[in-house]
Amino acid sequence: PLGTSKTSIEPWTSSPTSNENQSGHIEVNTKGCISCGHCAAICAPNAIHHSAIPQARIHAFNRSDLPTPFQIELLIKTRRSNRAFTSNPIPKDWLQKIITAAHFAPTASNLQEIRIIAITNPQVLQNINNFVKATRILNYPLIRLFSKRLIPQKYKYVKVFERIENEYKNGYDHILRNAQALILFYTEKRNDFACHDANLAYQNASL
Repeated sequence: PLGTSKTSIEPWTSSPTSNENQSGHIEVNTKGCISCGHCAAICAPNAIHHSAIPQARIHAFNRSDLPTPFQIELLIKTRRSNRAFTSNPIPKDWLQKIITAAHFAPTASNLQEIRIIAITNPQVLQNINNFVKATRILNYPLIRLFSKRLIPQKYKYVKVFERIENEYKNGYDHILRNAQALILFYTEKRNDFACHDANLAYQNASL
């Protein structure tokens, strides 16, 4: 158990997980609690006190400051997967804002195991580009003998990446498209919801 959580809202029914104490507050039995944060999310600021969710992590806001449903819809409809980037360096505070937005994405069981790396070093970006393009290794006879059977779905991309590598030699970058920064999302391999959590974080960042 993580301790007893108390809310200042009025109890509406009795339940196996809560009861009203003498002060009029609801005491919640946190046995089995996964600290998902849902209780704090739906209550008003300072209405709930949870040992695993300190008040500093609960961000107060004014609903009148929120975008309208129409503005949210417009934001979603106008999101684009850009494939043309500026050659200017990206300010660090811009990158930090993007990363912060990503960290506010929900995760399975509120595990918050998303890890984010922002890369701006030109040499590291070049190394990543070279690594992605180096699919010709899959056609080496000894490697092809084993990997074509183990990962047959990858071989349909070999011809595509051969074309990408040839075009790169002619000055056209199909991989990073001359981007000055790259943000990578990852989680621990043991996380069963790694892909889903990373995609949610990416969507926050892209918006």
